[in-house]
Amino acid sequence: MSFHQSAHPHAGRRVTVASGFFAGTTPKVVDWYDRVTGRPWSASGVEDARTHRFAFRAAYERLPLDQEVVLVYFHRGEGALLHATELGEPAHALASIGGR
Repeated sequence: MSFHQSAHPHAGRRVTVASGFFAGTTPKVVDWYDRVTGRPWSASGVEDARTHRFAFRAAYERLPLDQEVVLVYFHRGEGALLHATELGEPAHALASIGGR
């Protein structure tokens, strides 16, 4: 069950994370988590460790516990979940060159 009918506005682009643990990093936004997996992050169970890490981080950083969660990948290929409120503007076009 997908909550989001259309792709995240920054899907396929690198963004600068504006706040939280990952602030200042420039991951690539894949899409809303529920669109990628077909289910909400909160119902993913033990199959996806990223959801557990996000839940702990969300509690610690007092992030909203709704479905406005995106899947991102960092330069080294590590995937993570970020709440939409943590995302900033798209990163400068040259920012992705340094991370290759």
